Amino acid sequence: MVLANDPDFFNRLNANKKNNRPPARFSDLQAALGLSQLSRYPQMLEKRKAIATRYFSELHEQLTWNSGELDARAFREVHVRNSVFFRFPILVEGDPVKHIAALEQQFGISLRRGVDALLHDPSAEKFPGAEKRFASTLSVPLYPALTETEVTHIIQSLNSYFGT
Repeated sequence: MVLANDPDFFNRLNANKKNNRPPARFSDLQAALGLSQLSRYPQMLEKRKAIATRYFSELHEQLTWNSGELDARAFREVHVRNSVFFRFPILVEGDPVKHIAALEQQFGISLRRGVDALLHDPSAEKFPGAEKRFASTLSVPLYPALTETEVTHIIQSLNSYFGT
């Protein structure tokens, strides 16, 4: 859901929605599930932050480094404090799709692309930074139901696979 108090901005959002994907409608069951999850949001967010903190501290820095312009420690502390950790992106070299298949086969870890798709046409080459990140980012499992054992397995597997 998006709310806007600027009519021009709202019209642009609405046009973008119509041009990019069909409107999503929630069923009563999906809405009830969403409300139930919202009631547990603080606990789920804390669990996600705890997992992200472990990833930041135990994954090799080359996987979690997000900008050569930022001090790594300061970035991580601010990020953990301010993020909702919907996803945990890592930077990789080579084809992300091949890494996804290899990690699933070797370690039983299900990863996905950093984002599912770019919001713009990459052939226009208007956003080279976004395209570069899209081509080098994977999303590591980060959901509240992960156990400590599973998080340890993910960390050890990624460090092993990427040779760190």
